[in-house]
Amino acid sequence: MDDGADLVFQHFPGLSARQQEQFRQLGAVYAALNARVNLISRKDIEHLYERHVLHSLGIAKVLLSGVTLSPSTRVTVSPPTQVTLNPSTQVTLSSSTQVTLSKPAPSRAEGSKRNPPSLDASNAQGPNGLSFIDVGTGGGFPLVPLAILFPDSTFHGIDGTGKKIAAVNEAIQALGLSNCTAEQVRSEGHRGKYDVIVSRAVTTLPEFIRMTKHLVRKGEGKLLYLKGGELADELLPIRLPLRVHELSQFFPGEFFVTKKVVEVEM
Repeated sequence: MDDGADLVFQHFPGLSARQQEQFRQLGAVYAALNARVNLISRKDIEHLYERHVLHSLGIAKVLLSGVTLSPSTRVTVSPPTQVTLNPSTQVTLSSSTQVTLSKPAPSRAEGSKRNPPSLDASNAQGPNGLSFIDVGTGGGFPLVPLAILFPDSTFHGIDGTGKKIAAVNEAIQALGLSNCTAEQVRSEGHRGKYDVIVSRAVTTLPEFIRMTKHLVRKGEGKLLYLKGGELADELLPIRLPLRVHELSQFFPGEFFVTKKVVEVEM
C-alpha cells in the first residue's frame, strides 16, 4: 500500500489520538472489505490513502481554508473570454462567454431567512454541527474520511448498490464512527434535508445538481463536488454561484494536478 495514514497526518496535523487510530485502521478495514466486495479497483487499493482518502479530504481543505462565496453573490453569464473564480484558479469557459460576479440589492425578507451554514472553520477542528450527505458514496468516499476528520458533524451516505452500502456500514462499524450512517437509496428517493452535499464525480455537474437540489433548502445549502479534468463546458450551463478549487494548491503530486473541488451555492 502507499504511504498510508502518515500521508494524511502530513497534511492534517493536530489530529486526536482517536482520529489517528481510525485513519490507521482504515487501510486494513478496506483491504479486508475489498477482498470480498469490489469497492476499489484491485490495482488502486495500493494507492488507497493518496487516491481515495486524501482525495476525499480535499473537500476538508476547502472547508478549512475558509474561502467561500458570499451567500449574496450571484454568477451571471453574458456574451468574451476568461474568468478567475478564485485567486489560484483560472477557468476558460469558452471563446465567447464571460462570467461576471455581482451582488443583488438586499431584500427586506432576507432578515427573516434561516442563515446559511457557516463552512469557514476558524481552527483545525473544522465545521461543527453541520449535516452532510454523500450522494453516490460507492465505497464510502468521501463519506468515511470526512466523518473521521469532523467528528462533531453528522454524515449520511446514500447509494443505489446494496452490496456497497452493506460494506460501507461494515467499515463505519469497524472504525467506530458514531457520527456516520449509510443507506441504500437513490437520491431521487431520499427526502432528508442537509446543510452540505458532497460527492465524487457521480455524473456531470448540471445533472447532479438536478438530481440533488431537493436535499438542501433552497439558498441555504452548499455542494462540494470532487471532479477532474477540464470543466469549462460542464460549468457553462450552471446558473448558480460557484467556485473552483484546485487540489494541487493543497496536495503535491501528479495525481492531484487535474483534481478539483467545485463549490456551488445551492
